[in-house]
Amino acid sequence: MFFLLSGLQLSPYQVCWRCEASQGTNDLNYAYTNVNDDAAWRSTEWTTLPWQRTPELALCRGFSIKMLAVDLLHAFHLGCGRDLLGSALKVSVRERYFPGASIEKSLSHASLKLKRFAKSRGLSLTLSKLTKQS
Repeated sequence: MFFLLSGLQLSPYQVCWRCEASQGTNDLNYAYTNVNDDAAWRSTEWTTLPWQRTPELALCRGFSIKMLAVDLLHAFHLGCGRDLLGSALKVSVRERYFPGASIEKSLSHASLKLKRFAKSRGLSLTLSKLTKQS
């Protein structure tokens, strides 16, 4: 999908390639944070093409822009999900939700709880230990 979206030409305030959701800087009705059923950006979904120059694949018979989807690995696991989880863990450790006299000890305690949680549900973990670096 990257080669399809590499020629994207979004407006300066637009945050989505599928619709005209924006940061809300110019018009709060289009703010991506507006998740109401009647949010203005909802009526713009799939109404404009997101590229300057149409990629060759998009010229194929039967192609529809609606065929494009977000890649879960890059959007969540390597994108906002990773950042969200890291931020939540940092706040949890800093606020001492996990006992420990230092951040390292709090992370060690959090690692132990995470291992127990994963084991009780039959899940595997990629990291064996939570550290400041990871």
